[in-house]
Amino acid sequence: MKMVCLDVVVYGASGFTGRLVCNYLRRHAPSGLRWALAGRDAATLESIAADCGGDEGSGGPGGGGAEPREVIGGCDAERAAALLAPRARVVISTAGPFVDYSDKLVGVRRARLVDSQIMISNSNG
Repeated sequence: MKMVCLDVVVYGASGFTGRLVCNYLRRHAPSGLRWALAGRDAATLESIAADCGGDEGSGGPGGGGAEPREVIGGCDAERAAALLAPRARVVISTAGPFVDYSDKLVGVRRARLVDSQIMISNSNG
């Protein structure tokens, strides 16, 4: 697989919050955004990526939304951290429970001095 630079990776894309983020990116992101879905189950991620294809309702600034460029399956938090840290400018981590998954992603990204880490919580607290 050829390594490409990605602007955004949605880690935990198959969960409730991850799907919301993917749909938002597909509808509202600039058309040139290079983004990918990542998580444990490649088949589920492929299905979500297909759902993110450019159907009606796309309408992002600069050209009508952005489709995902890649699916990165088979990733637990440790493997995701190792694979994504050098490739992505931003990782949106929606995989929970965050106490189990977020520290590994944040730690590796901080060590690699990449741009940013966004943590989104789907909890009420």
